[in-house]
Amino acid sequence: MDLRLKDYRKKASMSQGDLARLLDVDIKTVGNWERGKTMPTCEQLWDCCVILSTDPNSMLGWPCSQQLDKHEEPEIMDLYEGLSAEGREVATNVVAGLVDRYPAGGGEHELVEERA
Repeated sequence: MDLRLKDYRKKASMSQGDLARLLDVDIKTVGNWERGKTMPTCEQLWDCCVILSTDPNSMLGWPCSQQLDKHEEPEIMDLYEGLSAEGREVATNVVAGLVDRYPAGGGEHELVEERA
């Protein structure tokens, strides 16, 4: 998985320590995410996106259009199949979180209200 955390963090002029403090994680955790040693949880990924003013698709290096062309689906499946078991779990959780927040038929940036 091509997590672009370092690119977005640097673009925001933040250090790993700055981001770690905002996320309430150890600085080593942020470094491990950036090097691909570990992956953030779905919630942590979302928080990174909010802090760094981006969206999960961009952070993960995925196409940003709401509707994928049919020719893009095999490429995405190939990427998914190339993930480790941990990477597949993270990807599945991220997609599930996106489906909850951006249901089909909603506006491009329409956010679903959080469930109590």
